[in-house]
Amino acid sequence: KSRMNCEFTIFKGDTRVYSTVIQNGERVVGTKLAPELVDIVLEQGRSYVGEATILEDSYLCSYVPTKGADGQINGLIFARCRQNRRRVMLSILPRL
Repeated sequence: KSRMNCEFTIFKGDTRVYSTVIQNGERVVGTKLAPELVDIVLEQGRSYVGEATILEDSYLCSYVPTKGADGQINGLIFARCRQNRRRVMLSILPRL
């Protein structure tokens, strides 16, 4: 997080179970993935990359499905980086 100035989250299914995102001094966990992203990432198994404005800052966001030992999609990894970190984010996406 501090080295790349990015936030990361691990979802189990459609639920956020670990996150570097802090709100009101607490890690944000237990929240649900947006329905349109459930369809794209969890049901279709496709990665999603897009821009979003969060609290007046522009971010590049990435959602990549994860699979269990059985090959089934079991969640996803989310990352968001400020636009000035876009090159860093794009360089790590192929490795996920």
